[in-house]
Amino acid sequence: MRHVSSARLGGRYAISVALLIAVGLYGCGGGGGSETAAGSGSATGSVTPCPPPFGICSGAGQGGSGGNAQTDNDDPSTPSGLSASAASPTQINLDWTDSTDNVAVTGYRVYRNGVLLATLGNVSAYQNTGLTAATTYSYTVQALDAAGNASAQSPAVIATTPTLAKLLHMAWLGDQLAKKQQAAAKAALARQAGESEVQPLQTVARRPSGAARPGLHDGLSADAWLKRRNEQLRKR
Repeated sequence: MRHVSSARLGGRYAISVALLIAVGLYGCGGGGGSETAAGSGSATGSVTPCPPPFGICSGAGQGGSGGNAQTDNDDPSTPSGLSASAASPTQINLDWTDSTDNVAVTGYRVYRNGVLLATLGNVSAYQNTGLTAATTYSYTVQALDAAGNASAQSPAVIATTPTLAKLLHMAWLGDQLAKKQQAAAKAALARQAGESEVQPLQTVARRPSGAARPGLHDGLSADAWLKRRNEQLRKR
């Protein structure tokens, strides 16, 4: 009987020890991973001391939950200074001032007559080609950022493409104006050159002393002759 009892006790002891080891190992995992600001957590846990008599054990803990990433909800500023000018009967050129953003402006949308025409990168000019002559077009521009935020559309500007005849006439007027400006510049240079030239000295012929009464043909100027004549009359 003692042998049987000892065997039963030994078996119970072995089962108890196994249960304690299992419980100890179950609660001996590593600590959770740390959170990061970018929204991801590390998956590897740290070494954790286990209660006696199991000593120290290590294990992979549950990964930490992701951190809270900041969300960009700010719209870029509205583009300003938009201008439109007709370059030909089939082309209008657009220019505007760069928008600003709390992070960065990444592109622009161009609208023509209220309809989206083009989505561009971070530029501040656009050439709209393939247009019809003698036609009026309206344009607005909208700024974008990397988070998908969009600014309000800029105030609209209007431009009209010219006819070919009008374009040729404008070119002729420009040519005539350029010729007039060149002629005026040449005339100004000629005047400056003439004023800088040194005029030669003129010698005045004098009558010999004791000669007859001076007249207008004695080589004196009119003023000099009148002065001398007045002196002679006073002496009489």
